[in-house]
Amino acid sequence: MSLAEPDSAIGSKIEGLLQRLRPRANSLIVTVFGDAIMPRGGTIWLSDLVHLMGTLGLSERLVRTGVYRLSQEGWLTSLSVGRRAQYSLTEIGLNQFTAAGRRIYASKPEPSSDIWTLVQGVPEITQTERQALRRRLKWHGFGQFSTTLMACPGAVPSALANELRS
Repeated sequence: MSLAEPDSAIGSKIEGLLQRLRPRANSLIVTVFGDAIMPRGGTIWLSDLVHLMGTLGLSERLVRTGVYRLSQEGWLTSLSVGRRAQYSLTEIGLNQFTAAGRRIYASKPEPSSDIWTLVQGVPEITQTERQALRRRLKWHGFGQFSTTLMACPGAVPSALANELRS
């Protein structure tokens, strides 16, 4: 299934953008949830999500795998109704999407400052916990400088500070 119809200029532009950027399936799914599904009630049937993501070039298998992984990572939750399943963002997923959205859709750039936030790795946590922490920090704009150090320009957003304390 294709997004662009022969006379669809906008569809052609979106297809070109998707081909050029090649977004990861999970990122695209979360973006669709936050930008399109949340403002319209927040839930979607898996079959409808598969159809919707198909118009953006994702196969059914890729969508189902992405939804499964996002559920395992705590981003999505499901509600089974008979043989069908509805999905929605969890509170964690919504909080992370909202924080990212504030950065992405900000009306003016944040003022530059000499403040940097550094996060030093904690050796007591497991590799799985470390990977999850890295993913969360990347969503908040952090970059990895070494195996145990991540940094981000600016002060720590309060939502992230609360998340790191827990």
